Amino acid sequence: MSSPQKIDGSTLTGVSETALMTLQVRASEARRPDGIIEDPVAVELVDRIDFDFAKFGYSRRSDMAMRALAFDRATLAYLRDHPEATVVALAEGLQTSSIESRPAMSEPDAVG
Repeated sequence: MSSPQKIDGSTLTGVSETALMTLQVRASEARRPDGIIEDPVAVELVDRIDFDFAKFGYSRRSDMAMRALAFDRATLAYLRDHPEATVVALAEGLQTSSIESRPAMSEPDAVG
């Protein structure tokens, strides 16, 4: 079995490039044996994107991981209490927050 083709991230700049920082922090935290979030999607994406993540510096950002955990928990609690609700995630970038556990969430390409 061959490994998936790498995605070229070298041409990204500005907001597109900094969106990778959130992804990197989530993947870094998910890889830790004592990590506070699980995010196999972020791990897979970081492994597939050909990009110099080291340019962002230290990827162990506990502040970003705690923020992600707080938002993940609040969203899932709301959906548990309101099973018919739909959550629209705006300006989420590459936030992969347990995609498989939030089927009622919608991520629009654009809002007019």
